[in-house]
Amino acid sequence: MIRSPHRNRTLRPAACFCVEFLLINSAVILTASPQFPVSSLLWPHAFPYILCAFLIALTCQICMYYADLYDLKTVMSVYSLFTKLFLSIAAATVVLTVIFYLVPQLFINYKVFPISVTIIFSSLVVWRLLYQRLQKTNNFKSRILILGSSKEARKIAEDLLCYQPLKYELKGFVDDVCNQPIVSIVYPKILGNYKQLQEIIERENIDKVVVALSDCRGKLPMETLLACKFQGVEVEEGATFYEQACSKIMLEN
Repeated sequence: MIRSPHRNRTLRPAACFCVEFLLINSAVILTASPQFPVSSLLWPHAFPYILCAFLIALTCQICMYYADLYDLKTVMSVYSLFTKLFLSIAAATVVLTVIFYLVPQLFINYKVFPISVTIIFSSLVVWRLLYQRLQKTNNFKSRILILGSSKEARKIAEDLLCYQPLKYELKGFVDDVCNQPIVSIVYPKILGNYKQLQEIIERENIDKVVVALSDCRGKLPMETLLACKFQGVEVEEGATFYEQACSKIMLEN
């Protein structure tokens, strides 16, 4: 099975940032448009409004960043999302009020600003709920296969299942179980042994193989892994993947 090079289907924080930047700018400009003549909203007369919209967007997004709203690896509850967005927009409103007081030339209109803030908050809540729903679908997740059943492998699996990162779907383990029955060490189970690796990758449509063997010497199926990489499947060392996926450092090996 020949695949195209690895496709990263996860919506990146940068993409989310850009969408929200446009969303906030649009909210400010659309709110301002009924308050002023059309001629004043055309270039170059629109420059002050655009500058103000940019300032509002950047201030809101900086506050959102410090509220960890651009850490998109985990599923956030509706209450937590609502609270963090509310506090971020409230903090941004305070900062913007001070800026507009110090530089009144940047302020559009006392009627536009509170309406804009309300629309910004509402649209961001709707967008983030839609974003999380999209990220939960399997089409936006990378399918993960763990090579090995060591303590490190189990630690990665347990934290993935507990932490529930939006980017990954754990399909199972591959280990050289010899004549032992294929049993579950955590859910999901051991899918087969090293000789079946290629077959399992194709059957489960795996996107990334995480190598977490206790001792790689003489055990690592190098030829199969190289063939998988050639077909577009990523191969990553366990500790590196764990740090990137769960934002933690692997202390146990």
